[in-house]
Amino acid sequence: MDTGKVTISRAASTATYRAQFFLIGAMNPCLCGYLGSRNYYCHIVKIIV
Repeated sequence: MDTGKVTISRAASTATYRAQFFLIGAMNPCLCGYLGSRNYYCHIVKIIV
């Protein structure tokens, strides 16, 4: 935070941007959070999603 930069790493690339603040967000693909999971069953009806 002290450097005024933020580095984002995704897949095979990395990008560094100037930043004076941090905004962090996250989102689940459905209400239960398990849609697309290989380990857990999605409990929400697919029509709702």
